[in-house]
Amino acid sequence: MKIIMVGFGVVGRALTRLIQTRAIDLNRNHDMNVKITAIADSKSLAIDRAGLKLGRILSLKEKKGVVGPGTAEDTHSIIEESDADVVVELTPTDPRTGEPGLEYMTAALKSGKHVVTANKGPLVTAYPNLRKLADKNGVQLKYSAAVGGGNPVLAFGEICASSEPVTKVEAILNRTSNYILTQMEEEGIAFETALRDARRIGLAEPDPSLDVDGLDQACKIVIVANHVMKRTSYITDVNPIQSIRAVSPERVAEARRRGKKIRMVGVADKTLEVRLVELDERDPFAIRGSADVTRFHCAFSGAKMVASSVGGPSYTAAGLLRDLVEVQSSTR
Repeated sequence: MKIIMVGFGVVGRALTRLIQTRAIDLNRNHDMNVKITAIADSKSLAIDRAGLKLGRILSLKEKKGVVGPGTAEDTHSIIEESDADVVVELTPTDPRTGEPGLEYMTAALKSGKHVVTANKGPLVTAYPNLRKLADKNGVQLKYSAAVGGGNPVLAFGEICASSEPVTKVEAILNRTSNYILTQMEEEGIAFETALRDARRIGLAEPDPSLDVDGLDQACKIVIVANHVMKRTSYITDVNPIQSIRAVSPERVAEARRRGKKIRMVGVADKTLEVRLVELDERDPFAIRGSADVTRFHCAFSGAKMVASSVGGPSYTAAGLLRDLVEVQSSTR
């Protein structure tokens, strides 16, 4: 399997290390001889049709902030002209335009390459078109890591929906906002203080708006609705999308006095929404810390849940590798 990787942030580097670590097992168990033949980041490009020396690329990225001597402007043409099998698209998420990931994913699918991604932006702005392109060109579009990372949320939901309708989905899928709300509850601190703590441990980005303003949660509930409930939904269909910025220590303390916890919950029902809700402290959704939980309401067999308390780049990388293994299995 020849791979082009577009985007080489913490998740891309984690996936590269995971592929290195699992190389023997992948070959033995899945007949996968993985070669990453091109890597592009926002500034540079590295290409070797025989397979890049991944240790050298990782070291170069760490020391100099680049992956190679090429220019990022050539990424589009490399995707189109390469003989790679798969494009792993990991550029930053833009939920309003889907770019630059949408351009790269479109080029990959048009040129007959499978796409594996954790980038939510293209999936919430142009999913129907991407799906049609994949089908037309006989390739796969895999994105399980975009929702839940290593936790197979979409696969679990798909199994639930295989024999009966899933009528409603509720989810807490943004770990950063959940961590901040937990810290505010347990430490009695203000939002800004909890946000600084989340940044300190590497959970919050320098610009945390996607997380704390509910956009990341909104993206994920759109993807779940489209994948599991077979909707045709876009990020613009989610209303309201509520932020945790205005949650005060006083509001948190008052909720605690009544045995409640405030959580950011995404819901796919007749409508799509992201709301701050008060939950009984014994509710399974009153999870603490950087955890996630999703509940699928099935028409005949009732509610089923999938949850995880693990997160981070390696966790997302595991989801990406799972998708790569599925591509390999389906193309033997």
